[in-house]
Amino acid sequence: MLMMAGLCGVMGTMCSVMCCLENAVAVPVNYILLTVFTACWSIVLSCVAARYDPVTVSMAICLCAGIVASLTLYACTTKNDLEYCVGIVVILAMGVMMLSMMSMFMYAFGGGSYRASHYIFYYLFALIGVVLMGVYLIFDIMLIMGGKHEGLEVDMYIIGAMILYMDVIYIFLYLLKLLGGEGDGDEYESM
Repeated sequence: MLMMAGLCGVMGTMCSVMCCLENAVAVPVNYILLTVFTACWSIVLSCVAARYDPVTVSMAICLCAGIVASLTLYACTTKNDLEYCVGIVVILAMGVMMLSMMSMFMYAFGGGSYRASHYIFYYLFALIGVVLMGVYLIFDIMLIMGGKHEGLEVDMYIIGAMILYMDVIYIFLYLLKLLGGEGDGDEYESM
């Protein structure tokens, strides 16, 4: 229940910033919305992390920090124009969508239980998700920095922060899936 409230708060703040761009530039309102957005995501992440082993969560945090730092360094120092990679990103996004649909159907028609072949899709889905979100992180950093192409305006720093924050969160969540696997932390659900 708490996780759903957090997700509703995330969606509400995102809609209020993205749909009403005046909220993104109005100084007291934008900071309040960013604070609510961050607090709601922290509720969601704490609910998700509570289902996993603390060692797995710590490993996912360290890996996420390393991936984000290295991709940020690459995005800030590269002289390459990555516009040609948009097609690859679309293909990866479609692959993740197809894998998630296949996984859903395999679970539904498999009697509600996962077999060994289903775990392959689960880990493949998590691995592709990490790669895809890493590419999105590079694109979003380049979008914020501007450069050769149009970037975010200076007044849109709250939108840039929200975009980067979500990229990092999704990398962490996919790493958590990849490291922890399906059903880890079930012993914590009974608490």
